[in-house]
Amino acid sequence: MQDGQDGQDEQDGHGGHVDMVDRMDMVDRMDRMDRMGMVDMVDRMDRMDMVDSMDRMDILDRMDMVDMVDRMDMVDIVDRIDRMDRMDMVDMVDMTRLTDQSINKENLRYTDQTRADRGIQTKTAPSPTGSSDGHTTRCNDDPKDGKSNDKVKQINFEDSHFHKDNDTVAKTLEKNIRVLCWVMTSPQNLEDKAIHVKRTWAKRCSVLVFISSTTNTSFPTIGLNVSEGREYLTAKTMGAFRYVYDKHLNDADWFVKADDDTYMILENLRYFLQSYSKDDPVYFGHHFKTIVKQGYYSGGAGYVLSKEALRRLNENGKDPKMCRQDGGAEDVEFGKCMENLGVKTANSTDALGRSRFHCFDPETHLFGDYPDWYNKYDANGAKQGPESISDYGTESISEYAISFHYVPPKKMYALEFYIYHLRLYGIESGHQHLNLPTH
Repeated sequence: MQDGQDGQDEQDGHGGHVDMVDRMDMVDRMDRMDRMGMVDMVDRMDRMDMVDSMDRMDILDRMDMVDMVDRMDMVDIVDRIDRMDRMDMVDMVDMTRLTDQSINKENLRYTDQTRADRGIQTKTAPSPTGSSDGHTTRCNDDPKDGKSNDKVKQINFEDSHFHKDNDTVAKTLEKNIRVLCWVMTSPQNLEDKAIHVKRTWAKRCSVLVFISSTTNTSFPTIGLNVSEGREYLTAKTMGAFRYVYDKHLNDADWFVKADDDTYMILENLRYFLQSYSKDDPVYFGHHFKTIVKQGYYSGGAGYVLSKEALRRLNENGKDPKMCRQDGGAEDVEFGKCMENLGVKTANSTDALGRSRFHCFDPETHLFGDYPDWYNKYDANGAKQGPESISDYGTESISEYAISFHYVPPKKMYALEFYIYHLRLYGIESGHQHLNLPTH
């Protein structure tokens, strides 16, 4: 360790590079310290009153920060100078911002949405992924989606006339089971996300409504008098269901709430719903067993209300004693509201005990790569790792799955292709009867 310090002192003695070297050295040291969970670099430098680099070195020594050069296996000073030149002498503040951004992107995979799903509210919403739908800041997006300057190409699948599928059953269900879908989005997400929802799964809804904070007559969207942001999601949801009740109550029998990074398979939803009556006070979704006595449904996976549930919500749910009108975690507060109104949760697993609504993307549920909290929240017993995969299909995902969450636009088109266009020659799939008896 002493050799590393001597090398530093010797370099400092060269005079011409001292200030540059010391600045870069401190940036590297503080960068590493920040990654180690130590005090923030800018904060720390403020507390040090921006003392000259040699004094800062002394302070580090007095704090028993044993020779950071050796401990962290840092490159030598000459390399740092070279790198600094290549970076066009980026100043320390900008470097700090860059460092913070890279750390946030590394560590924030599910943060916001999982907190929302768990009923935990955060004061600020990191939006590296913002499902920027009012949701926008709600981290509707998985960071894997990332924000790119490249627009996702819209894909038009026009080969259905070649498939020669017998869709009689699906068409009959579509006619008899009318489903309204309202999708939560935001002005900044229309071209990045909502347009791809519109061009993929949502075109199979009987009625489709996009809910935003601003009316857009060309898309179109319905603008509510609600601000965008995570803290306003409850108000946005309540307002959306009021709008749907006022304008479309008689246009559908079932009413779906989804996000602009939700993917739904309407044929499977209608098959599931045929076992229930629109006149039952019931709703369905990915069931979490905590916080609310009867549990509640993950907002991102989407949830489905019967016509009777929607009627109760709008006739009795305006009372703040029954239903919170704003604030809190949207899906949790909505779950409390439904319970207070006598609207029941119900089991949506198939006859083999496999899930149909999913709060993560297909890969996460397939391979069981869940965050720790999920095992405590999932009402049906989350399966992880190899246990989630069997020789035939999976033990966790129904072949008649209904929804997935954190699905970026490219994956929406991929799912469209896999589900509706990819075929196996010589194999005709038969229907399975996987609905559970309801009585």
